[in-house]
Formats: sequence, C-alpha cells, structure tokens
Amino acid sequence: DRALISGGLAIEPYVAGAPSIRLAMPTAPLSVVARDAGVFRGLTVGGGGPPSTILHALTTIAPGIVLVTGGAQAQTMATTTSTLWAIDDAGTVSGTGDVWTYTATTALREARWGHTATLVPGRGILVTGGFRRSTADQRLSPVDEAELILIDDLLGLPRPDPVPCAVDAGPAFDAGRR
Repeated sequence: DRALISGGLAIEPYVAGAPSIRLAMPTAPLSVVARDAGVFRGLTVGGGGPPSTILHALTTIAPGIVLVTGGAQAQTMATTTSTLWAIDDAGTVSGTGDVWTYTATTALREARWGHTATLVPGRGILVTGGFRRSTADQRLSPVDEAELILIDDLLGLPRPDPVPCAVDAGPAFDAGRR
C-alpha cells in the first residue's frame, strides 16, 4: 500500500520556431505514494534526501527499507547525456505508515549513473556498471569497477567476527617443475 517514487525529469514547453517540449532539470528525487481506501496521496520523505538526480538505482534491502545509489545531476537546463555528472551518494529510505525518512549512509567508491544495484541475499548490494564523466577532459566513460555495499554497514549493525579458515599446507608447489 506504499510505493517509493524516485526522481525523473521535468518537461517544459520549448519554443524554437514550432511548439514542442524539452526535458528539463531533474525533479525532487524521492516521494512516497500511499493508497488508503482506494485514494492515492503523496507523502513527504524527511531527512533532506539526496540531491535531485536521475538515473540512480533503487534496491529493496528489507521490508520498508530501500537503498538509493548514485545517479546523475544535470549541469544545465537542457538535460542531455553531455550535461550529466555522476554522483557518489548512497542512502536509505525507510519508514512505516506516513513517516518516511532518507538517511545518508556510505558514499559509493565510484560516482556513477545508469548502473545496477542488485541484492545479494545475506551479504549486501552489488553495484555494477554505469557511467561517469571525467573532470579532466569532460569525457563520458563506462565505470568498469563493481563494489559491494554490506547490509550490516547500511543498517548500522556490528560486523560479525571473521571465521578462521583451516589452511591445508600440503606439499610445496614449484611452478618451474613438471
């Protein structure tokens, strides 16, 4: 009965010799739509939230908790791939009923937009792919690194102690001998 709506682009009238429209700056990034007795209403997400972005990824990590990662911000009113800059923000949206809050968590190692964020049960969220723009030469390039965000870190839980592994010493291996 609750749905998280994330971002999007505004559409503006654009006149360049003929009636038309153009995509504009990203809209507010997060809102929750509630359905009560067949009536839909919008709920505000408190806590500030990430900047207005598009092309970010949302991943449900537990009932009532969604992770928002990365995204792109446009640097001009005309939103095209040449005006998009990746961000490294990550945070959770959580709540019940009418009270929903965005909480910044950990930043991504690589700023990215157009990526995937996949839940790996019992481990974390695997963030892969996407694009970024180089500040040095302004070129758009794919992100070729993946990163794993641990669920325990997101939820503020203590990390479990490492499990020691038995090492089988076995005979020494010499790659030069056959």
